[in-house]
Amino acid sequence: MTIDDYPDLVEAINAKRCVLFLGAGVSAGQEGMPLGGTLAQQLAHKARLCLGCQNEDPVATERELPITCKLEGYCKWSLQTVARYFDASGQNLQNELTAIFDRIGKMPAHDLIAELHEFFPRIITTNYDTLLEQAYDNLNQKEFGSSNEPKTAERRVSYMPITRKSKDFPSPNQVSILKIHGSIRYGTDGYPLVITDDHYYELLNDLKNPEHQSLPLYQLLNQYLTQYRVIFIGYSLEDSTLNLLLTSIARTLGDHLDRYFAIQRPADPNNRHTYRVQELNDRYWDTKNVTILRTDLLVFLQEVRDKVTSEKEQARRIVAEAITHNKVRLDRSEYKQMVQQEIQPRNAREVELFAQSALVYDSDPESELIDRLDQAKQIEICQDLLGDPESDEQEAQHPRVARINAIRVLARLQEESNLPFLLKGLRDKDSEVSHKAQEAILDFPPALVLDNLFKYLLHSEEVVRENAATALSKLANKFTIRDRFSQQLNNEPLENRILIFEALRNVDGTARLASLGFRELKLIDLTIAILSEQPNMYSKGALMRFARTADTNKRLQIIKALGDNPQALNVCLLDRMIELDQSKEHIDAIVEALVNTVQDTADQSLNPYSDEFKSQVMALDRLAEMPDVPRTSLIRTLRIELMEGRHHEIRVQACRSIQRFYDGDVSEILRDYLGDEDIEFAKTVFYAIQQGNGTDLLDMLYSLIRDYVIQEQRRLFILAQEVCLIELERGETFYPSAELLIKRVRELEVADDAIKRNLDGLCTDLADKMNLTIDLPES
Repeated sequence: MTIDDYPDLVEAINAKRCVLFLGAGVSAGQEGMPLGGTLAQQLAHKARLCLGCQNEDPVATERELPITCKLEGYCKWSLQTVARYFDASGQNLQNELTAIFDRIGKMPAHDLIAELHEFFPRIITTNYDTLLEQAYDNLNQKEFGSSNEPKTAERRVSYMPITRKSKDFPSPNQVSILKIHGSIRYGTDGYPLVITDDHYYELLNDLKNPEHQSLPLYQLLNQYLTQYRVIFIGYSLEDSTLNLLLTSIARTLGDHLDRYFAIQRPADPNNRHTYRVQELNDRYWDTKNVTILRTDLLVFLQEVRDKVTSEKEQARRIVAEAITHNKVRLDRSEYKQMVQQEIQPRNAREVELFAQSALVYDSDPESELIDRLDQAKQIEICQDLLGDPESDEQEAQHPRVARINAIRVLARLQEESNLPFLLKGLRDKDSEVSHKAQEAILDFPPALVLDNLFKYLLHSEEVVRENAATALSKLANKFTIRDRFSQQLNNEPLENRILIFEALRNVDGTARLASLGFRELKLIDLTIAILSEQPNMYSKGALMRFARTADTNKRLQIIKALGDNPQALNVCLLDRMIELDQSKEHIDAIVEALVNTVQDTADQSLNPYSDEFKSQVMALDRLAEMPDVPRTSLIRTLRIELMEGRHHEIRVQACRSIQRFYDGDVSEILRDYLGDEDIEFAKTVFYAIQQGNGTDLLDMLYSLIRDYVIQEQRRLFILAQEVCLIELERGETFYPSAELLIKRVRELEVADDAIKRNLDGLCTDLADKMNLTIDLPES
């Protein structure tokens, strides 16, 4: 089984989405490296912790165990136990470990990992030694004749060991080595090497302590284990540290846990027992989301090196072939491979090839790469991507991302010769490209832009004219161009001016420019339409200025345009128009426009506290007070507010307006709203009917209760209750009417028991508040 059998893993390695988690087995089998029990025996011998050690001279040898220990089976100590007693024996454990590891020579596994630093920039290890750091130093010295000293400016790989005492995070281009059990080189500084059981418990408590979560070691450890694909190398599957970590991570991430990998030596296939145990073990770990790769760790690392190296070489060959065949740019798949393999251009021709490809395929090409081209070459490439501005070709020759990138680069360079190419973007059928072009031309002198913009305002396609009008609107908002636009406009024949104004009509923010149309008789209709459709203060002022000097027909045209395009702001203008001309024809037109405006107010949820609403009320009140206003139209308008209005205040104002100026029986209009679900509005309606018709309050209340009995509409009863409470709170003047109301209500014939109970309750409440005693019939 090889690494090719795991394409997902290969892809993750290429994408730098893997973390190597290194155990002591990375150095297994290397000369001079004591592991597990051997290391414990050496330390026990040094501390003379057993009889065999005591019978030998501890200074006689530092590498070999005493003969007595070997023959008699002494020194059966665990590393944790030896570490617990070592310092107490008068020895220094850290110094002894340093001396042992310093004797270790060059390690092939560490050298391979160092070579693969581009693909494995994140390392976690429980090893105390600095063999990996030495491998990086050796690589630097081999390549540049320098080590990892801080003063070394030029080196192939920069690394940063991180322990529990570390305060700084690695930079993006550094290899990070998380030494979670400590390191013999960097000192303990209050944090002992994690060897004894006490040390392990202390480390686990630190991992759970919220106060430590901001420290580099703990933060990066959590990030690496939860966001990357981890490859365990040099660990036994029975290792307690490994099991503890996997269990903790599985509980935290659950189904979101990415698949991990563990490199394990394969069992002898000829040994049926060990092979069967291996098979079951692999199945077990698969349930833990860990895939076991049965191979030698050196073989695995060599396969990874050969695989990624071959892919880099293949990518380099693609670049060379593209140069040989004089290709302008790479194919999309080829460029993707360059990015994945992080191939960097090595000469000017490769820079041009890569930059061309990046502009065409990459939505966010690196500016540093583009800037490596000289300015003239950048302009040449980007103008080519946008195409000849004089050409009438309809279909874009390059992808959208290429056209957008080209617009960005040309806008940044701000060469005058680039403007025609940017303006061509206004003809682009892709809205995003045309939008980028509209924004880009704003960085050029406004007079120059305006001079070039007119031909697009006159383009045969409507969408191009609208894009140009949008660009013109943005230009007008940023610069003062009205006079120059007027000058350009006057140079065009009338049919062109009409075409331009039709384009302006479809774009917001062109009112200031469109008001120039009042100077030309043939453009007045379009100008009025544009200004009435763009409700802003400038539009209002321009229309009023024109209305003051216009004849009656033009004023009526303005009013009709406002009615055809109802906006709340236009009501302010209608109010001003009432002041300007109060002739019957004029007022009739305003009323009709107001009908449409009120309907629009009802359709929108207009804020009743806004100036627009107050202006609408003002216009209604002014019209209501004028003797010659067509009452039917006004009533229709106000009833729209009653029926369709979505705001309580709007409906209340309409109700009061009807009460104030309606000449007939106001109840004909308002009666249906006594049972409205808005009880406050219903109370307004009640008093509007009562006061508008001069109806006695007692008669109104009795009529309301009687209708409740007949129609069985509970809202009418609730309204009657509310009105009675209001009148009682106003004072004792209501008491005689209330006493008479009780008498008349009790005389009503009521068949429904629920209604009868409600009426009895009302009578009782009224009597209690007036301190009256009444006899109610038995139920």
